[in-house]
Amino acid sequence: MHPFLPLAAQLKDGSQATLRMVRPADAEALCELTRLVVEAGEGMARTVSEVPQTAEETAVGVRRWMRERRGLFIVAERDARIVAQADIRVPPLTRLAHVGHFTVSVHPASQGLGLGRAMTQAALQWAKESGLEQVNLTVFAANQRARKLYASLGFVEQGLRRKYIRYREGEYDDDVLMAWEADTSICPPEVTPH
Repeated sequence: MHPFLPLAAQLKDGSQATLRMVRPADAEALCELTRLVVEAGEGMARTVSEVPQTAEETAVGVRRWMRERRGLFIVAERDARIVAQADIRVPPLTRLAHVGHFTVSVHPASQGLGLGRAMTQAALQWAKESGLEQVNLTVFAANQRARKLYASLGFVEQGLRRKYIRYREGEYDDDVLMAWEADTSICPPEVTPH
């Protein structure tokens, strides 16, 4: 896999964020970020009780990822705080080694600034440089903003799992499968080497 070097992303409000590889010391901030994103309720299949509750639980996952290194795990820092995370997980199977599964989450107070786009562009650039042929993701059908973002970066809808997400009894959402192909032209990154 190709190394990921820190990048600077210019945000819509004129500020900058640094995109870099995750570190074990990020565990507490990642735990808080995940909790806040899940509480906001947009696009996460997990409930608050299903995410790591402590920095140590999160650190276990970060250390496991660092040991295995099957993919990419990056964070965005803004004003010395982690405000977003993204990852591409590559399966440990020979026949699936050309594919990665992408997720991204942005702190609710930092949404709308272009962080999701910058993180996705940086991850796709890394995927291309690492020789991945396809990156896929799933997104709630109701999350139109995310679906439009992914489509603008070359992701194509490939399938739909009806009533896949159950919020509560009788209230469901569909799950949309999307994929990006490495030979697809992506928008130039809005990020620069740091």
